[in-house]
Amino acid sequence: CEVMGPVASPVASALLDAADIEIIPAARPSPIPTPDQAGKIPVHVYFCLEYDDLRPEREFLFTSVFPVVDKWLSAFRVQFVPVDMRHGVSRSECFHPEVLRLHMEEIDKCFPFFVCFLGEAYGFQPDLFFPGGGQAMRPEYDWVKELPKGMSLIHLELIKGYFARKEGGDEPGGGRDDDYCLFYLRDPAWLDDPAFLTDVQVEGQRISAERKAVEASRLDNLRAMQKL
Repeated sequence: CEVMGPVASPVASALLDAADIEIIPAARPSPIPTPDQAGKIPVHVYFCLEYDDLRPEREFLFTSVFPVVDKWLSAFRVQFVPVDMRHGVSRSECFHPEVLRLHMEEIDKCFPFFVCFLGEAYGFQPDLFFPGGGQAMRPEYDWVKELPKGMSLIHLELIKGYFARKEGGDEPGGGRDDDYCLFYLRDPAWLDDPAFLTDVQVEGQRISAERKAVEASRLDNLRAMQKL
């Protein structure tokens, strides 16, 4: 995946780099959905966003974007079903031993549609909290064990939902994923506006500022001692 433009953060660049990653078998498409009672065909689209880092963007999508998309598609008798496993749940509900299995299953159900938003956070790392990544101990997730330790859930979602399909060449999606996969990279300049900062980001900035102040104080004291 070629990252274009100057707005890609270091995290986004690292996540979209397939180097040194052993590609897993491609996902298989789910059966063609049948119309519901209203005669609409449901189309499930998987959305991948970090829990805290992109919270304002997530709320905007669900309140202002998704209803418009669903209304537009309804004219074609299509029901738009956005799947965001981090929406509307608490942190404890979002990060648990079953999290890897649930996310991977939903990616398969939404195949071939995958949309990813990347900001500045690398995200939750399952194997740092649960042995083997929790449900990664199951045979169907042996490919996770072959990857470097400490990979974030978002990184694993990208491998499963994008890189595996692109390398696999299966239709629909394989080999021409630009038709089905979308990536949005947030311009870090937006973080200069407090309205777009989450509580976690504000706290992180406060801690970073305090650390810089402490280091500056230590440096001043060292320089003062050297002059004596």
